[in-house]
Amino acid sequence: PVEQAAPSEPSPVTPVKTVALFGHSMGCAATLRMALSLPRDIQKVVVLVAPALLGSAPPVSLDKNSSPPGTTRIVTSSLSTLTTNIINGIQTKVNNAVTAIVEQQPGKIRRWTSLFITLLRKVILDSPLKFILKRLVARSNFWFKGLQLAWGNPDLVTESDALRFQWPSIGLGWENGLLAFTRSRISSVCTYVGGELKLLDDVVELPNTSVVIVHGSEDPVIPVRISQNIAQRLKSSITYIELEDQGHDPFEEGIEVFVKRVTETVCC
Repeated sequence: PVEQAAPSEPSPVTPVKTVALFGHSMGCAATLRMALSLPRDIQKVVVLVAPALLGSAPPVSLDKNSSPPGTTRIVTSSLSTLTTNIINGIQTKVNNAVTAIVEQQPGKIRRWTSLFITLLRKVILDSPLKFILKRLVARSNFWFKGLQLAWGNPDLVTESDALRFQWPSIGLGWENGLLAFTRSRISSVCTYVGGELKLLDDVVELPNTSVVIVHGSEDPVIPVRISQNIAQRLKSSITYIELEDQGHDPFEEGIEVFVKRVTETVCC
């Protein structure tokens, strides 16, 4: 009788190409979602810079100045803080009024009421906010002060740095994106089941995927201990890089050091 060879075990997926994904601060969640949506046979390098992720994580050892176990404290940037202060109080009152009105209406009237309230918000609330945002971002001093609040060493900020942020921001429709983005963050909107820290965990477990977290040791916006806690929790599953004397924008503050450290990590 002819012996049949035993079926071989399926071989691991061989990457066909490599993609590097970079995310910064509150944009890291979008970067993680993109990594999760890519085909599994693509080699993915995910670099998260000063990640601001919503959600709770398992307790880790914290010093006396840290947040309570099981929580992740998010500190917004100067720009987000400004828009948050403007929007949060007004939007809370609007949302409460909308809920009270809509719940008292029957089906058909409720739909028309919701439409009316939405239009009212766009005209009364959004229009003034967009006007204010346009006026603010058009001033180089606005960006200069904002960068000083975000960088590890405020004295390193120059007028040229402020202009690099100012000119792109005055493009048509920029304020619409900022307004929508700010609303989603201040209302802690996260449609991923388990939160954004669970999203990070799921990306780390993907095949052909490596995750690098970069954080400045002097970040005044997102405390460095948040990334330290994530690195301690995930340990060998990720690579953690801490850049001395850098703040919230290490790729702007120390470009050569940032590129060198990330390149050495990714290409090794």
